[in-house]
Amino acid sequence: MIRKTSAVGVVSMVVASQAMAGGAVQWRVEDGGNGHWYELVGLPGEGTTRITWGDAKGRAEIAGGHLATFNSLEESAFVWSNFNSRFIDNVWGSPWCCWLGGYRVSGQTFAWVTGESYSCESMCGWPCEGGGENALYTGKNFDGPYCCVDFHSDSFQGGKPYYLVEFDADCNSDGIADYGQILAGQLLDSNSTGIPDCCEQGTPCWACAQYDLNLNGTIDGADLGVLLAFWGPASTAFPRADITADGRVDGADLGVLLSNWGPCPQ
Repeated sequence: MIRKTSAVGVVSMVVASQAMAGGAVQWRVEDGGNGHWYELVGLPGEGTTRITWGDAKGRAEIAGGHLATFNSLEESAFVWSNFNSRFIDNVWGSPWCCWLGGYRVSGQTFAWVTGESYSCESMCGWPCEGGGENALYTGKNFDGPYCCVDFHSDSFQGGKPYYLVEFDADCNSDGIADYGQILAGQLLDSNSTGIPDCCEQGTPCWACAQYDLNLNGTIDGADLGVLLAFWGPASTAFPRADITADGRVDGADLGVLLSNWGPCPQ
């Protein structure tokens, strides 16, 4: 009961420390957080369809993140305070289980997928339970989620209906998680990989670099010349000329370039 009281207290302190965008929430640095974004992903049917730990891990990475790793009770309390309401099965009144980014190295030794120091209790503030073919988990009985990591058979009970993704990549090393900048439209992610186009293309990530085709800090006639030189189907020789990423260099790209004419904002 002491652990439960402590966890609830932490939740009350951090519930307001968030920024939201769609289904994702950010634990903001200015509120004492780490600046990371978290998104709870539920499969179609919200409980009737399940996924294995391995498949959830792969999907999280394709999205540009990783299965969430909790390094403090404050971090896990912040996350669960935002997502608890989605875990209760209205038919049975019991909590579903959510995959996190922990896995068994060997025996009773576990690790986080990120290589961070693993702590079972940091998942939810409870000692871990489970064994054999079961998923390792911590539980909050009927007032919160079970938090699961791979234990032996990641398809135990056919998998789990939810997995939690954490976004913390900072490919341009500006101290801000890329995911939030993509959501805000500050960095383009035209192929929806969760990785900014500038990082995939090896170009600067300043605000107008996507239009500054010759990367001289100004949208001008030189950029117009580059665009016209690659007019037509997008070329693998210079894919950035296809500013709108629609497979063609045409009037749409020209319009975007002209609308951003002039010096790049500093």
